[in-house]
Amino acid sequence: MKMMRYWLLIAALAVPCALLAAPAPQMWEEVYSDNGTWNAQLAVINEVGHIWFQKEDGSKIDHFKIDKANPQKYGMDSDQYGDFDKAYTLVLTTAKNDADPNFVSKTCVFVISAKGVDPDIRPLSYNGATCTWKSNPGVGINYYVS
Repeated sequence: MKMMRYWLLIAALAVPCALLAAPAPQMWEEVYSDNGTWNAQLAVINEVGHIWFQKEDGSKIDHFKIDKANPQKYGMDSDQYGDFDKAYTLVLTTAKNDADPNFVSKTCVFVISAKGVDPDIRPLSYNGATCTWKSNPGVGINYYVS
């Protein structure tokens, strides 16, 4: 009887703790710069409010900076209404260089659409930017800019 009470107590404590844990993203993406500092913005096109991006600590993210030494990792998750028939953009623009009067920002625009884990990714490059991506099976997508 004592053992049964013990297990009931463990179960009663485990359920609320599990509900408090941050949801784990369905996939992880990483963004890398081969050179320079880049300002990045994530924007959901459809399922707005039902899917979001988050850092490893669970905090939401939609703007960030990267450079060669500091890539950014983020995950994507959804509420009960998000079915992962998703479309979103990742836009990266080189940070402005005030010291160079002829500076023109390079820009990479990734338009990402997917149903589940099958991505359809269209990279667009502007002003000489190089914008590539690679699937990281079982994890997500890696994006590269230079």
